Amino acid sequence: MAADPVSLDAEPQEHYHVYHAEAEVLSGELKHPIHQRIEKYARIEMITRRDDHFTQTVGETTLEGLISFRSGQTRVSGSRLQDKKDMWGKSHSGWVTLSTSVIEGLNVFDVITADRVVAQVSTEHLASRTCGWPDTRLKSNSILDSATTSQSGTSRLCKIATSSIA
Repeated sequence: MAADPVSLDAEPQEHYHVYHAEAEVLSGELKHPIHQRIEKYARIEMITRRDDHFTQTVGETTLEGLISFRSGQTRVSGSRLQDKKDMWGKSHSGWVTLSTSVIEGLNVFDVITADRVVAQVSTEHLASRTCGWPDTRLKSNSILDSATTSQSGTSRLCKIATSSIA
């Protein structure tokens, strides 16, 4: 009979988390009146096991005079929650990932205009000691209903014509 490769006396492994967050101000594909791919403006991505924080900015931009914005900013961050308890004493220790996109002075075809639009996604991954997979909670806040978000921590503003979740 073969020996069991897992020792019962082995030290329990420390829980860890790989943060995955992405954000961009504007991207997509314009189909009318011209066909043009819209590059990912102010795109930022964080894939790491380390607590971190990154930002990206973009200045005044115009796409053939059809879509324009004054400025944009993206931000992604991840941090460990330790000793967080709710009012009943239940532990909520784990990891939080935050992804934010901000666009200012948006003008789409001189039909849609906005002074400032913000989209934000926050995910909380609870450190579960009873099983190998952490519990996940997704929180999303957006002023603009057309902003798209996903559980992987992606924040995207003004995805024009097409919508794909990373």
